[in-house]
Amino acid sequence: MVLLFIVFFALIFSSPINAQAVVRGEVRIDLEPVYLSFLEEHGPLDTTVAHQRALEEAFLNVSAHIYGWRFAYEIGERARQIEEKLELFSEGTIRWGDPRFSVTDARVEGSTFAIWVEYRPTPEEERRLAFWKSGQILLLQGVGTGALSGPGPAGAEAAPNGGGLPTVPGASPGEEGDNSLRKGRSTGGASSDSPEKSALPSQDGLAAGGWAPVPGPWYDGKRRALEDAARAAIRAYLRKTERNRPKEAHGYIALASFPRYWIQAGRWTCQARFRVIITDVVPFAVH
Repeated sequence: MVLLFIVFFALIFSSPINAQAVVRGEVRIDLEPVYLSFLEEHGPLDTTVAHQRALEEAFLNVSAHIYGWRFAYEIGERARQIEEKLELFSEGTIRWGDPRFSVTDARVEGSTFAIWVEYRPTPEEERRLAFWKSGQILLLQGVGTGALSGPGPAGAEAAPNGGGLPTVPGASPGEEGDNSLRKGRSTGGASSDSPEKSALPSQDGLAAGGWAPVPGPWYDGKRRALEDAARAAIRAYLRKTERNRPKEAHGYIALASFPRYWIQAGRWTCQARFRVIITDVVPFAVH
């Protein structure tokens, strides 16, 4: 694992970039959202509102593609009354209004508003992407679910793991809704818990611009489904590779592509591909 980190830092600070990488993906927004026991007050979404929501989600996806999260996963065991829990801590975000980000296509398909976006990363971000795509990194896939939460009390549901998606530094709880980080708030740098332990150098020297608006309650169900997909991917990998059930695992995880969402059995369902580094697996024997 030490060798892996050495290779990464060599890529970050010394490797030349031969061709510019581009992060591309599609985001789809339902124009007629129906949440759990709640209907939108204003009926079908205006395309302007849908476009704004799509941009907010796209910025989160691009950030998760390049910077990803540090994770702490407690596998859990019913016999020992240990709850399964995944915590995600953002490693950084791109900036709202960054000229490297652009929308290449926007369209309405039936009751769905869709956009394709692309982001041309900085040289440092390109090196980070090159590392994430190297043969040293695990490529995992997971499917997760989240409640059809939405605006108002009917959609309220406590975040299961601290809400690891990037958030706005200094925003009030009212601004963040249910998307705040309880640990390691994203400030364009390493999480505040233990920055000295971060394997991946974090974002600094940010250009002029603002932080991306935090998606409101409309995004909560999607967020939970994405985080649940990450949990499922990590859990499935550990079940295949660990002979004895471990107590917990730590590492780093990033999106390998934009997630795909749909509604099934009254819940958001998310299918996502991740790039994962597992830095530490703790067996029960240690405790």
